Amino acid sequence: MITIDCDTLRILLEKVRRPQTIAGKQQDQIHSCILTPEHNKVKVVSLVKDGVTSLNRFTCFATCKVGDKEIPITNIKDFLGILKYHGGSLSLSSVGDKVKIKSKSKQTTITGSTKATAYPHNPATLMEWTTKSLAISRSFVKDDSGYNYVSKTNETIKPFFKHMTDGNTLFEALRCDSMNGQKFNRYTFIFSSSGFSVKTGKELKGQTIYKLQSNTTYTEDDYTQEWEATFEGGLENLFSHMNGSVTLYFYQFPEQGIKMLIDLGSEDYVFQASIIGE
Repeated sequence: MITIDCDTLRILLEKVRRPQTIAGKQQDQIHSCILTPEHNKVKVVSLVKDGVTSLNRFTCFATCKVGDKEIPITNIKDFLGILKYHGGSLSLSSVGDKVKIKSKSKQTTITGSTKATAYPHNPATLMEWTTKSLAISRSFVKDDSGYNYVSKTNETIKPFFKHMTDGNTLFEALRCDSMNGQKFNRYTFIFSSSGFSVKTGKELKGQTIYKLQSNTTYTEDDYTQEWEATFEGGLENLFSHMNGSVTLYFYQFPEQGIKMLIDLGSEDYVFQASIIGE
């Protein structure tokens, strides 16, 4: 059994589902997940629907321990709908193919199984998808300088660029994508002689360049090359739920372009691939 505050769980699941706007419609990038108990916290590690462009690792405080039974959430949106009718401290338990959510005066039961499909129209089960996600997450190894990526062949890819900022600053920069209802879900990070900035929107309804003002560091003393990379992934929605310190790491992957790891602290992060050719 896991004991967790209702609002804490709600915020966790809102982050996990990673909504983004595609062709004017909001879509969740993650449909289901498994709450895995650790020492006094639960974690969720999951690839997004396409299995390639992004990986999340999120945690939150809970009363539990390693070895407690996992809680499968086979439909995050429906689970969030349940939490609206509960409050305060919750007890979560998984029995058979059902999950029980119990608060002070209410108990709600919903179907939930690790054998359910992770996504509609995808044959992979929730357990298979989570296992794959955990395997990829082990490629990110943190040392005193930050996160490195270690491939299956033990090749280490170090970040070529690092930027330290905070969640509120990034939200202010990224939310300009919604200016005048644009919602292109495109965020271009640019490093040039004028500094480090984020570009969103198009000039027809308003293109905004937000200059990030926090400290910028390089992994190589002689790194001066200008670069830019465009990401999707509903990043403005991600930072609407976050504050506190954030570190951005950028990596150059052979034949795969630039990828970004957003270090949220407490071993939480989002790994996001850029759009090739942009």
